[in-house]
Parts: sequence; structure tokens; C-alpha cells
Amino acid sequence: MSTAKVTAKIAKLGHPEVELVRGHGYHYYVFDGGIRGAYETHSIMTPNFRDRSFDSWVEGGVIFAERVKAGTFDRTNTRDL
Repeated sequence: MSTAKVTAKIAKLGHPEVELVRGHGYHYYVFDGGIRGAYETHSIMTPNFRDRSFDSWVEGGVIFAERVKAGTFDRTNTRDL
């Protein structure tokens, strides 16, 4: 399991603009819609990648992507990511 594999699975599910990245003591999703598209990030305060399952990381990335695309991403309500 790796961030690259999670990112690849999220892309395969129809969201190639999302990447899971490791920060210093946390992880974050990046949504980059291109030059004219949306750009958004969301931090997951989990220092250890293996604290969550592969499916949990993928599901969070898909939900994040769908909300950004729909214009409904709300930083104050992200408990399910």
C-alpha cells in the first residue's frame, strides 16, 4: 500500500485530478483541475499511512473529488473524508 497506489485507484475510479500526498506528520489530498479548473487541498491529520485502510484512503479521495467538482466542498464539514 502506498500513496501512489491510492492515487492510481482514485484516478481509475474517474478522478485523475486527485492525488494523495504525504506531508510532515500528515497526509493531504490535492485536487488540481488544470489551468482553468478548480484547485483545492484537504489535510488528513494522520501521521501514519497505515492507520487507515487502503479502501478508506480511496473512498476519502473520491468523496473529496466529487464535492470539489460539484462545488459543495466545505472545509468545516469533512469528518467523512
